[in-house]
Amino acid sequence: MPHFILDNGRLPNGDYDVHNRTAGCAFMPHSANQISLDLHSSCESAMAKARQLRPSWHRINGCQWCCLACHAP
Repeated sequence: MPHFILDNGRLPNGDYDVHNRTAGCAFMPHSANQISLDLHSSCESAMAKARQLRPSWHRINGCQWCCLACHAP
């Protein structure tokens, strides 16, 4: 099962990205900026956990490279 993380650094467009750490994304944030979302069978459940952990972060998105199924342009 893949391990997902949430980047606690906001992107220039205002998003906070969820990454699939198991996939080895080339755009993975520095380890100090990673919030573990634990193991999930899908990016959808990882996104739900991210929203639960950070409800005030209204722009949580899936990384366009490693979580494309959860990426909203």
